[in-house]
Amino acid sequence: MSGSRGLPLIPVIRGKGVGRMLLTEIERIAAAQGFRKLLVETYEHADFDKARRFYERNGFHRTGQISDYLPDGSSTVVYAKTLV
Repeated sequence: MSGSRGLPLIPVIRGKGVGRMLLTEIERIAAAQGFRKLLVETYEHADFDKARRFYERNGFHRTGQISDYLPDGSSTVVYAKTLV
């Protein structure tokens, strides 16, 4: 098992395909090591709309949530992607 604390990008490089390139490489390495799925967590809070859309555009599907996770009542959202 492995984990990461996030895939934040410096604002000046957002929208330039860097996140997609990093995600593609993570997927390649994970598949080569025998992983069958990737799971990511983000939040339902509006500040994380772009993160959720990024994962959805890149083949992740919402698979669960933990309600009332943040102090404002926002949920943690779990996304998964099956690796081929």
